[in-house]
Amino acid sequence: MERSLRFSALLRAQKWVLHPGTHGALSWIHPGEDWMVNLDSMKHLHTLGRKLGVEVVIENISAGHAILGGVRDFLRLYREWPKAPGITLDAGHSHIRRETEEYLGRLATQIRHVHVHDNLGDFDTHQAVGSGTVGWPRFLSSLMKTGFSEDIVVESAKGPFASYDRVREILGSL
Repeated sequence: MERSLRFSALLRAQKWVLHPGTHGALSWIHPGEDWMVNLDSMKHLHTLGRKLGVEVVIENISAGHAILGGVRDFLRLYREWPKAPGITLDAGHSHIRRETEEYLGRLATQIRHVHVHDNLGDFDTHQAVGSGTVGWPRFLSSLMKTGFSEDIVVESAKGPFASYDRVREILGSL
C-alpha cells in the first residue's frame, strides 16, 4: 500500500482511496486486535500521504467483514482518532447497508470524495447509474445540501459514460 501511495504521489494524484481491512477468521479470539492493527496502518498511511502531498481518504465498504463498513464504525473512528482521514462515500456501498442518509446526516463534514454506481440494494454490482434502486435525485440533492464540493467519481462497470451523463443531468436540475 505504501508503494501504491508513493506511485500516486508521482502521478500528482490529489486523493488516494484506502479500503480498510477486514475482520479475520480469528478475530473472535483476540477481540479488538484487528481494529488496532487497522488503525495503526491507517495512521501510518495518513502520515505518509501528508508527507507526499496526497490526501488519504477511507472508503466505506459494504462487505459484512469490513472493519470500517458502516456509520457506527466511522463514528467510532472519529471518536478515537479525531484527525482521521476523510471519507470516500461509496453511494452503492451505503445503499446496500441502507445507511446513505445516515452518512449524509451524521458524517457529512467528513465526506471528501464520492463514488457513484448502482445496484439493487443487495450486492455490489457496480451497475450503471439509474439501472438499480439507488434514489439518485434524492441522494445527489442531499449531498449538495451538505455543502459537498469535491469530486464525484463514476464507478459503473457497465454504462460508465451514460452514468456520467445521468449524474450531470441530475446535478444540473438541482
